[in-house]
Amino acid sequence: MISLSHILRMTDDIGIFEHCKFTMPDPAEGYTTDDNARALQLMLRLRKTHPEATPLISVYTRFLLDAATKKGFHNDRKADGTWEDEGGIGDWFGRAMIALSGTPLFDEKLPLITKVQSFHTVALLLEALCQRPNPMVTSGMISDLASILVDAYKKYSDSTWHWFEDGLTYENARLPEALLLAYTKTGKQEYRDIGLVALDFLVSHTFDEKKGMFTFIGNNGWFHKGRQKAVFAQQPVDAAATVEACCTAYRVTKDTTYKTLAQKAFAWYQGLNIYGACLIDKKTGGVLDGLEESGVSLNEGAESVITYGLAWCAIKDLEKNFPS
Repeated sequence: MISLSHILRMTDDIGIFEHCKFTMPDPAEGYTTDDNARALQLMLRLRKTHPEATPLISVYTRFLLDAATKKGFHNDRKADGTWEDEGGIGDWFGRAMIALSGTPLFDEKLPLITKVQSFHTVALLLEALCQRPNPMVTSGMISDLASILVDAYKKYSDSTWHWFEDGLTYENARLPEALLLAYTKTGKQEYRDIGLVALDFLVSHTFDEKKGMFTFIGNNGWFHKGRQKAVFAQQPVDAAATVEACCTAYRVTKDTTYKTLAQKAFAWYQGLNIYGACLIDKKTGGVLDGLEESGVSLNEGAESVITYGLAWCAIKDLEKNFPS
């Protein structure tokens, strides 16, 4: 059973704080819509098994409602509740739409989808559209967004590089997973084919076959075509994205390779990583922020514990619905 103790510690009446100094929340760094949207996703999935999740749903929902603007959503918020940006449609917009997919605000913000430029945001919005049947959400909208990723793949991929851009950065697995989700709603084979090829390409650069473990692309330089992959700093958000994408790939293909990869990616948190270090803090219920060149980060921020929780849910769903 997953613990919500650290999430409760990090949450006040406004929302969940973004960062911690070690294990204690750092109010000076404020809040983000990114984290509160993910937190709402997690609480909605845990409310049947964790009674303490129910009051948190109200907190995070209110945060997102307050974040809404005509331009999309604010992202950065100070500890006193004031917003630091004018609002827009970056990745936080996509995550807010996933979290709010069962609300009228989701429908209200749908017209803004046509203004999205970032491939990562496109992927998040595809996830939002695919997870909720809605009279306003048609297969045409899903196809329009999926086509953006398909076109990008055809533009940037070649015989050795099977990706949507000329670099691999953060939460990479969200992009191929989005096409696989689009396939489940439209049945369009091209989405399935490109989604699997791209996911396999990503895995080929992040899974060490000899050591049987994932070594994710570090944000200390990323991985650009023709260059060396950055090893540090590996972050929990990438493990979570890989877990969820491989779970989706298994549901689509029933290929047990993807189920095994999902379990290996989840085991990264538990010590199957380059340092052999467990990132789960059993005393606090938090998750350490990642693998730095100097060692394991000792901070336990919101993104780390929330994305771990979402990965945990994905693995539990996989094991429940597709037992070995």
